[in-house]
Amino acid sequence: MPFTEYSRAAAAWVNLLVPGSFDRAAGQVSENCVYRFKGAGLVGPAVATAFRESHEQAMKDLDSIEYLEAQCLRCDETGALIQVADRISLNGLTYVYRDQLLIQMKPREGNWEVVGIEHLPAQTEREAPREFLSAAGTKKSAPR
Repeated sequence: MPFTEYSRAAAAWVNLLVPGSFDRAAGQVSENCVYRFKGAGLVGPAVATAFRESHEQAMKDLDSIEYLEAQCLRCDETGALIQVADRISLNGLTYVYRDQLLIQMKPREGNWEVVGIEHLPAQTEREAPREFLSAAGTKKSAPR
């Protein structure tokens, strides 16, 4: 497997996990894809739905989320390790949250299909988001 093509495909797929592109991302997920996170897992189409719902839930608590470019940190026989970064804003404060996803893909009809995802939270990101939200407070009420 050409790792450069694989890593580009994995990063490109992760970059589709944004509003307006969730359906395109879902179209590249295998029906048997397993997404592992926090000791749980999802299979198939529920994977892309979970990313969409996560965004929608986060937007209830934040003023904005800017999804920054995903970067491949490593690509080997275990998959492509992709770092994601999201710039989140609340009440005038901004924080860049970083996370990692191990993406496993296989060729499908001249394209790539996502067959596995493992969420690997960065150790440094366990307390910092809570501290940011604590400092920023709660989302301001919309004007009436």
